[in-house]
Amino acid sequence: MNRLGILYHPGFKLRSKRQFCSKFVHEVYAEALAEELGSIETFDELLRKNPAVPTGFWRLWFFGRIPWSRETITPTSLYRSPRMRTIADSHMPYHVRSNSIGNDHHA
Repeated sequence: MNRLGILYHPGFKLRSKRQFCSKFVHEVYAEALAEELGSIETFDELLRKNPAVPTGFWRLWFFGRIPWSRETITPTSLYRSPRMRTIADSHMPYHVRSNSIGNDHHA
């Protein structure tokens, strides 16, 4: 599927022709690798699962009406997917990286 020129969906609606970042990653993995990455959730499920998250931001974002039954996918669900695996970590201390890279030729 060509993804150039697709409009952004500021309401994070999964079942839309428009795109948002997490939807893009989810669809690319599904199309390229036949892998389902992340969890599809409604806003109701998402906010109930995270009761400490204040809903005030989302009320403002959606002009006072959170679409509770709207399905979406989040960066957190993609990141926590058991299918994901860390292959590089830029936050690893430098001495750990330098000791594990390119030391095969030292005796």
